[in-house]
Amino acid sequence: MNNQKFNYYKPILSVGYSTEGEAISAFDDALFEGGIGNYNLVKVSSILPPNVIENDTIKLSVGNPLYIAYTSVIVSSYEVASVGIAIVRPTSTEYGLIIEISDGIDEESMKDRLYRATKERCRYRQITNRLSTAQYFIISSEKIVNEFTFPTIACLFAGVSLF
Repeated sequence: MNNQKFNYYKPILSVGYSTEGEAISAFDDALFEGGIGNYNLVKVSSILPPNVIENDTIKLSVGNPLYIAYTSVIVSSYEVASVGIAIVRPTSTEYGLIIEISDGIDEESMKDRLYRATKERCRYRQITNRLSTAQYFIISSEKIVNEFTFPTIACLFAGVSLF
């Protein structure tokens, strides 16, 4: 009998925000807050492979490429914006979906838009039976407005890593 272990994808949700004076610093700090600041991000499309196993830590050496479906938005201290991620879990033999959206809209509008997009993408792929298992994660600048001091730039970031 072969004792070879299967290679399963392990997704991890990363959500972060930061405020800084420069956009690149806000983005970098948001990555650190999300736990992925020391990896080289490789952006992938939004398909969650079969046989995913949830994990709460990334088991890669610092500096390695990290495959991730993500979205981010940079805003000034007076703008309203949100980022959202929806995860539709795969069955053991089928793929799942990651839906990521960023826009200059409030949190409630983001919830509506993310739900509609998830419903559309599940219907198109004929996996509507898994729509009820979708998980939604949203972060909005409205939640962090008290942390702003002028002049400040904020970055909102949300992603699902695959490794």
